[in-house]
Formats: sequence, C-alpha cells, structure tokens
Amino acid sequence: MAQTTTLKEFESVFPKLVEDILDHAKSYKLPQQGLDWFKDVSIA
Repeated sequence: MAQTTTLKEFESVFPKLVEDILDHAKSYKLPQQGLDWFKDVSIA
C-alpha cells in the first residue's frame, strides 16, 4: 500500500521535481519560452 505524504514533505521535494522535469524537457529541445513558463507556473 502507498505511504501517505504530508504537504510539508511534498513541498520539501517539489523544487527537485521541477528541476528534474525541466532537465528532461530540455532533452526534447523545447523552446526556452516553454521552459521558463513551466518554471514560473511551478513556483506560483
């Protein structure tokens, strides 16, 4: 069964998730504008 994660725990790892997603997106050579948009939306 899956373990429950608190909001505080999730928020502590979220910046790393954003970083990993952006790194993966860069491998698809997405435009910088799209990468910037995702980063801005992620920290809003």
